[in-house]
Parts: sequence; structure tokens; C-alpha cells
Amino acid sequence: MDPRTRDAWAAARPGRGHAVDAACVAPWVTLELDPSGWVYACCANQSYPLGRIGEDRLTDLWGGARQGVLREALARWDMSVGCASCRWHMDHGRFDPDAAVYDRYPLTDPDPAGPVAMTFALSNRCNLACVMCTPELSSTLRHQAGLPPIDSPYDDQFYEDLAGFLPGLRYAKFLGGEPFLIPEHFRVWDLMAQVGGPERMQVTTNGTVWTDRVAQVLDRWSFDVTVSVDGASAEMYESIRGGSDFDQVVRNVGRLREACRAKGTEFRLCFCLMDRNWHELAPFLAWADELEAEVSINLVSDLGLALHDLPDAELEGVWSRWSRDAATVAGLAPRLREQWDTQVVQLERVLAERRDGVPPPPRQAQEATDWSWHVGAAAAGGLSHGAGVADEAVQRDRLRAWSGTDDVAVLGLAPDGTVSACRAAHGRLGLDASLVGRSVDDVVPALAAADGRRTWILGDEVVDEVRVRTVVLSEQQPRRGEPGSVVRLVLGPAPDGWVLLVAEDRTYDRPAAPVAVDLRARRTPPTGTSRGDGAHP
Repeated sequence: MDPRTRDAWAAARPGRGHAVDAACVAPWVTLELDPSGWVYACCANQSYPLGRIGEDRLTDLWGGARQGVLREALARWDMSVGCASCRWHMDHGRFDPDAAVYDRYPLTDPDPAGPVAMTFALSNRCNLACVMCTPELSSTLRHQAGLPPIDSPYDDQFYEDLAGFLPGLRYAKFLGGEPFLIPEHFRVWDLMAQVGGPERMQVTTNGTVWTDRVAQVLDRWSFDVTVSVDGASAEMYESIRGGSDFDQVVRNVGRLREACRAKGTEFRLCFCLMDRNWHELAPFLAWADELEAEVSINLVSDLGLALHDLPDAELEGVWSRWSRDAATVAGLAPRLREQWDTQVVQLERVLAERRDGVPPPPRQAQEATDWSWHVGAAAAGGLSHGAGVADEAVQRDRLRAWSGTDDVAVLGLAPDGTVSACRAAHGRLGLDASLVGRSVDDVVPALAAADGRRTWILGDEVVDEVRVRTVVLSEQQPRRGEPGSVVRLVLGPAPDGWVLLVAEDRTYDRPAAPVAVDLRARRTPPTGTSRGDGAHP
């Protein structure tokens, strides 16, 4: 991370007095679970899961090896292990990234016994087909894609393990699918009634369902409620959230708002900002002001949807329109003007990059054909020999921990990038002595040929004394629920040229273990139709 960005984030971050000095404290304070059983350290990092329920015990994942890898990296302010989204936001002047959410949680012990917060998205059950969603998070999209339903991995053993974590929670979030249509969530709430749980919880819904059962849940517990509404007009909202009814949502927004007022909890609206609804951001904020609602703005980063991926001329048009909309926003509550200003500043920084010829960065995995490292005697993609020599042993140990294996290829390179030696091979990836005499630019094509799948770039950055490139081997563009092998390549200066280390994390390549689900544990879902979207980028 650039020192100026690090200083700016340190000054802006909401948390203070944490027991660790780290770029983000998420791996120390939370666990997040998704419909397929994957367990993550945060909502924005799906490229480095901690493990999977059905294969791993929840109790083994907290404090486990992969959580340790994330903690070690973030303690060095290294955000290359799946944390590119927050780093991009920070580099572009936005200091309310996902990391800020976790920063607000208390952390008084550098090795805490358990999480203080958990996020539950235990099923993809929903009836809507939102354009920014995936079959992993929407049963409707899954059905439309001709895919079989997701078999729930959340068996009795999971709930037995979960019972030990619940009493220590300060906060819990429920996402979806639609949280109020998910039987597993009602089982969690029943378990909390038995063993204890947080005094405060949060649910993210799109607000298209209101039933007696929902009213009872909101009355029984203290819930902060977030309603995702990605437009200020029926036409825009319904074009984004397939199968929805804007008028119904508006009615239920009023009901949910009153439920929060009765309990003294927070009511919030969420706007997923993308390439097709940016012109409704100002009227959306005006509506939120009328409701006296808090607001979150999530920046969609998926290819084909991302606002900041629009052509230069269209982005200039966005800036012009927002400049005219500034008069509308000027009279709103300060907290809403601040949200608006954040989006404007970020857009201006992206436009400045475009004017300087900087292309959009790969915030989602993108297929690439140019795998050049631009290695020369002086520098390699921003990495200079003058910065010192990489500690090969340290980098190798980090890659072993990251991959969970001892398989780390080590290639010695001449100053011009020619492979001069193979000090350690990687058999599955085809990295061996046959590369000697070839260019370092041939390494990624060689490992892709050995694997047989397409190659996607996920990240490319300089961290301390090394350059880290992360690629994914997958038949399809990597996204939630799609299998793929993640390969990490670390290039560093050596006394006689360069050294390249390569390792592979095949966590997503493993088939899911079959799970025997106790049907008696299932609950009859509430009536109504809805879905929640707290997991959207």
C-alpha cells in the first residue's frame, strides 16, 4: 500500500485501540458463511476462503491455518491475499470500504477465543433474479440457469459447533437469498433463544415480504434493518430486480421503518451503484432524507455492470450529470451529502487516471493474453533492484502457508528475465527445468497449458520488496460458486537477477463433501416473496 494511502486510511478508519496494528481486523473479529458452506474472513474476500462446512468443522476454522495467513499478511499491511477490493477503494480516495465495517468491532486480544460478529447467509432461497446476483446467491437465478438446488451443508454438527460461538457475539448479520425466507436462519434464532446471542442484530432484505412471522421476529429481537433499493423509480428498480414490485417495496419500507422505530434500532436503505442506475442516485438520497434513513452505497464491480468501467466519454457524462444534481443534494442531511461526495471524489479520481491513460484495474478476474513481466536490468513493473533483495526463504514459507502445501516452484532468472535455473519444480503446473533458457513471460502460459483451463488475472501489485501476481485457472470467469485454482506468483530481485516463486491454492477445486441433512431440522418458510442482498459487491 502506498504510504500516503496508508496514512490516510489510518487517519480515517473508525476503529481505535485495536490489539493489533493491521490494514484490516476482519480475520480477528468475524466469520462469514455462505449458502454453499464456504466460510470467509470478510464479505469482500471470496478468493481466499477459510474452509467449508461439511468438510471442515466451524470450531477448527477459527484460529486455523488459513485465517493465520490472512492475519499475518494484513499485519504487514499486505492486501494482496484477496483484499484488492478495499485496497482499490482506498487508493481512489474512498475510506468507507468493507474494512471500515469490521474496524468498528472491538478487538482487545491479538488471539481472540472467538468472533465478536458473524454473518449468516445460510441459503440462497429467494424469488428474485437481480442483474448483479448469481445462482450461488439466488435460487431463482439457479433455477433459470438449469442448475440443481444447492444441498445445504448446515447439519446438526454445525449447529452444535455454532452454539459455542453465539454467546460471545456482539453483533450478527443475516443476508441471503432473502433472510426471512431461509429456514436455517430461523433455526439460528431459535438456538440463540436457548444459548444466548448478541443484543443487536442486522438483516439485509429487499423488503418485498411482510408477514406475521417477519413481524414477530422483528418484535422479538433488536434488529437493525437494511432494505436494498437500487432505484428511485419503479422502472429502474424493477429492471434491476427481476420479479419485483416497486409499489410493494415502498409499502413494506414504511412497515420496516416503523418496526425499527418501535425498537429504537437503525433503519437503512442500500443502493447498489452500477452502470445503469447512477442517474437515480440523487433522487434516491432525497427519498432517504424524507424517510430519515441511513444510507449505504455499494459499488458493483462485476464486468458489464461496473460504473467505473464505462468508456471515458460516458464517465465524463456521469460527472456532468452529477455536477447538475449537486444542487438537489445540497439541501440534504449532512450524512447523505457525505455519501454523495464520496462517490463524486471517487469518480473524479478514476477520470483523472483515464486522462492519464491508466486503464480500469481488474477488480474482478479478467481473461488476459499478455503475461509479460516487463523484466529488465533496472525494474519490473514498478519493482526496482535498488529497493533491496527479496528474502527467498521468507517468501517460500509464506507461499507454503498460503497454499497449504510444500509445492512451491522456484525459478532463478537472469537480469533480462531469462530463466536460468529451476531450483524447485511444480509438477502439476508444468514448471520444471524445461523452462530454462525461456523467458519469464512464458511461465503463465506454461502453467495454463499444463492445467488445461483458461487463465484469468485477479491481481497484480508490488508489495514491499516483491511483485505479486494472482491468476485463476478456470473454464469460466471466476465468481461465487465457480470452481477454479488460484495461483500466486511472487517476483523479487536477487543478487544475480531475479527470483520467481509460484504456488497453487486448490481449495475451490475440491468437490463438496456429501452432507446428510436432517429434514426434521428444517422449518416451514414464511409466506411471501423476497430476497436480501447484503452479499452483493
